[in-house]
Amino acid sequence: MSRKAMDQFASPRQGSAAVQRELAQERKAAEANTAKLRGLRLAKEEADRAYALANPPAAKTRKARKTSNPAV
Repeated sequence: MSRKAMDQFASPRQGSAAVQRELAQERKAAEANTAKLRGLRLAKEEADRAYALANPPAAKTRKARKTSNPAV
């Protein structure tokens, strides 16, 4: 009788272990994807930074001020 009782508790543990393995695999896949995307983002930022250093923005020109004195 005690063997049947123990079997009832053993089967959920096996299922739980399978679920834990699956969750660990999904977590590992998500971490790998995150690392890949982070690497791509850092590479893009570095390329953008290098481009900005090589090609500085043009200096802005100021417009002439209008005067309100019509006599001039």
